[in-house]
Amino acid sequence: MRIGELSQRVGITVEALRFYERAGVLGAVDRDRSGYRVYGEQTYRTLVVVRWAQGLGLRLEDMAGFLGAVPPQGTPEERLETFTRMVDERLSTLRDELARLERSIRDLEALRSVPFQGECVMPASFVDVLVQEHEQRPVAVTRPR
Repeated sequence: MRIGELSQRVGITVEALRFYERAGVLGAVDRDRSGYRVYGEQTYRTLVVVRWAQGLGLRLEDMAGFLGAVPPQGTPEERLETFTRMVDERLSTLRDELARLERSIRDLEALRSVPFQGECVMPASFVDVLVQEHEQRPVAVTRPR
C-alpha cells in the first residue's frame, strides 16, 4: 500500500508516518519503480503497536529497538531486561499519578462537602485542616501555573 492509504488506515497524517520512518521504528521502506514508498501489512501492524504503546506513555525512541526496525543493541536477554525496566518505570509513574489523582479527588470531595455560609468562602476549620496536612509533609518548591 502507498503512504496515503497506510496513514489513513492507521489514522495518522502522512507527516507522522514519515516521522515514524525517520525515528527508526519502521525499518527500511520499499519503493516501487516510480520511487513511491510501498508498505506491507507488517508495517501496518507495527504502527498499530507503536500507537498503542505511545498511548500507554512509552517513548518512541525506546520502542525502535524492540520492534526490530533498528539494529538491536545487546543480547536478547539484555533487551528484554531493558524493555521490562522501561515498562516498570512507566508503571511506577502511572501509579504515582494515580495516587496524586486519588488525593485530588478526596480533597475536592472534602471541599464540596464544606458547609459554606455567608461571605466566608473557606471556613477557618477547613483551612486549619489544610494547614495541618501541609505541615506534615515535606515541602517541594513549585512554580505557579
